[in-house]
Amino acid sequence: MGSLEGTFEKIFEKNYSRLYYYALYIVQDTEVARDMVHDVFARMWENFSLDKKCYTDSYLRMCVRNRCLDYLKHSKIEAAYVKFCMELTQRGVDWEVDKDEERLELIRSVVEKMPPRTRFIMDQCFYEGHTYKEVSAILGISVSSVKQHVMKALKLLRDAFSSKNPNARLPQKYF
Repeated sequence: MGSLEGTFEKIFEKNYSRLYYYALYIVQDTEVARDMVHDVFARMWENFSLDKKCYTDSYLRMCVRNRCLDYLKHSKIEAAYVKFCMELTQRGVDWEVDKDEERLELIRSVVEKMPPRTRFIMDQCFYEGHTYKEVSAILGISVSSVKQHVMKALKLLRDAFSSKNPNARLPQKYF
């Protein structure tokens, strides 16, 4: 076991600093850059094996780049949501707790009625934060199949909101 940990530690020490600065260049935030590199190494450790020869500099750099891009994409979505909420507040629209609960219950009921695989894919993509590629690897299906399941689930949700609760719809420009 010591050689496994020792090999991992050598890879970590050799690459951490370079990968950190690469992540910092992409995300422009020291804490986030540190988190991105740690996430890559944590995932690597979960599947680490001395038999694998894929832990090259370019592979690790690609992993950090992809993790940073996922973070930036998610940040963009969060920023759009914040902008949406601010616009609603400026217009004087108040969130009504009862309507929020009603919307959440509608979402829960639609998700419960989804086929198990579609529900699993939605959980992995939207709650666990996995990419389509990661989910496709977990299930052993193509990325396009994962996309089709997501599109199917989102259509079910849109249909439920448009038919049962027309007031619950949100402007499309935010999504």
